[in-house]
Amino acid sequence: MKNFSRIISLDEGDKASAQKGAHAPSRLPSRSPAQPSSANAAKTSARSESLAFVDLWTQPQTQIVDPANLTYGAYVDEIYLPEAQRKHRGYEAEVSVFRKRILPHWRHVPLTAIKKVDILRWLRAMEIEGYKPGTINRALNLFKATLSKASLWEVCDIPPNLLRGVRAVPDHARVERFLTPEESQRLMQAVHASANKMLFPIVGFLLLTGARRSEALGARWRDMELQRSLWTIPLSKSGKPRHVPLSEAAVELLQEARSLALAAGLSGCDYAFVNLGTGQPFADIAHSWGHARRLAGLPDVRMHDLRHSYASALVNSGRSIYEVQKLLGHASVRTTERYAHLANETLLQGAAKVAEHFTLPRRDDLRDAEY
Repeated sequence: MKNFSRIISLDEGDKASAQKGAHAPSRLPSRSPAQPSSANAAKTSARSESLAFVDLWTQPQTQIVDPANLTYGAYVDEIYLPEAQRKHRGYEAEVSVFRKRILPHWRHVPLTAIKKVDILRWLRAMEIEGYKPGTINRALNLFKATLSKASLWEVCDIPPNLLRGVRAVPDHARVERFLTPEESQRLMQAVHASANKMLFPIVGFLLLTGARRSEALGARWRDMELQRSLWTIPLSKSGKPRHVPLSEAAVELLQEARSLALAAGLSGCDYAFVNLGTGQPFADIAHSWGHARRLAGLPDVRMHDLRHSYASALVNSGRSIYEVQKLLGHASVRTTERYAHLANETLLQGAAKVAEHFTLPRRDDLRDAEY
């Protein structure tokens, strides 16, 4: 760890607690800046929007926080979350996980006192309480991310092997649902009958692009380059822009959505899939989607399964796992590898091609052969 201190902006209540030798109880960052009360009011006001730590020599000293006394909750509230709010697309979801799963257990624990055995006990406690593996693993992944950032930002000394061997909880009940071609036909017929006329192009677009629901519902015409058959998602789940190639059929669905909007007098709306009743983007389509899937006899199909089905079609058509990764926008190929087993049929066809290539003779055909 470098030999310099970090400072955190504290309000008067925090300073009083710090003078007593303990850090004040942590708080999730407020949307409104704290009111300055010192002689440096102008400078304090200018930086109070962001509670992120700064180097000691760049700002007037307010309160030095001893890294040994910095609790996990204070670190999350005053350092990690302000950065996440600025950079992470899923900030609100992260806050929810912190409030419900992480901070109730770790809030008052000093960062330097976190032990591997305590992490394992925390995971076991959530299992005993009946949380599903997916819920536990989301909390674990976020917890790991905060500790990794604390080490990267040199907030305090964290053992490099603290998280080594702390693995995700196995999810044996997890079942990926993939639509067959016949099921996709039934689904689109049911969607066509929906009172929500925009549902047809939305569902079709999701199935033909593998996009996430939020990405499609937030899609804007400004991000569409139909001449190049390209859709740019400015801020994807990974926090980076993502470029989605559009097939001819996907472009046709976009054009249908535009025609529906024009017929409803919504020519000025920039959203590709606009709510024809309100002129605003859809907040959700759960009601019309739920009715359509039940009508199709597919009540177990979730909207995210359209993305799984897109991946399944890619793999079984012979596309490499790296191509699937790029098309789905996964940051790591490890996320995509769960689809690798779908290629079994394709692999069998490849193995059969090898057998055709070599055409080995049968043993019976060689009995009379002389050498």
